[in-house]
Amino acid sequence: GSGGGIFLEDGLMTITNSNINNSIYNDGIMTITNNVNVNNVTDGNSAIDNDNRMTISNNVNVYNNTSGGIYNEGDTMTVSNTQIYNNNTNYEGAGIYNDGNVMTVSNTQIYNNTSDEEGAGIYNDGNSFRLIGPFLLTFVFDIIIISN
Repeated sequence: GSGGGIFLEDGLMTITNSNINNSIYNDGIMTITNNVNVNNVTDGNSAIDNDNRMTISNNVNVYNNTSGGIYNEGDTMTVSNTQIYNNNTNYEGAGIYNDGNVMTVSNTQIYNNTSDEEGAGIYNDGNSFRLIGPFLLTFVFDIIIISN
């Protein structure tokens, strides 16, 4: 199942200065920051799977994963100053698949991701661009997307 490398069911966790070669699952509040590589995940799950609140920032690299890079179906996810590349999947969203509420992506490079379906770089199926009621928005700015 999900979280073959790290599984957070509840609570708080911060991951820094690490190399992780198995999937990460979050149902708590997780921060992945400062020189973290999540790569070569081949266990059939996205490299990073968020079901609650997650921040990924500051020189995080998500690459060479065979079932996608980041899968978000949580409440809030922020991705900044990150590289997401060379991920592939048989489904949508090899780089990022968003099915969550609020997702913010900034100053991030997303490139060379491949998918058998739509949205090799980013696939958005979340509660995005909703401007009335609770503000559930997806922001995408200052991003380079190449060869997806």
